Amino acid sequence: MYNQQRRQREESDRISQTKIEQLTPEQEAMMPVYQEKWWKIATSTASLDRSQATEAIQAVYEFMGTEEPDIIFVDSPASAWRHIFLNLSSSLTELKYLRHYISL
Repeated sequence: MYNQQRRQREESDRISQTKIEQLTPEQEAMMPVYQEKWWKIATSTASLDRSQATEAIQAVYEFMGTEEPDIIFVDSPASAWRHIFLNLSSSLTELKYLRHYISL
């Protein structure tokens, strides 16, 4: 299993280092379709499927062969800041820095 994961990572690294110099006419024609698709995704206010997101994150870390982090879901960016401020900041310096960016 380790060798298979290593080969997959090496193949992925090789593919990601391939530079595209020019788009084909078909790729050019698809640009508006992908722009619209990703704009809808980026501006969506739909709820996140937390189990699907968790599975995707776990799969990425397994593929990379690294330990997966604790996965924490929050309801908003403000909730994320509060969580960081209240639960993850371990030093006074970090707390002073974060206090500048969030008001609780």
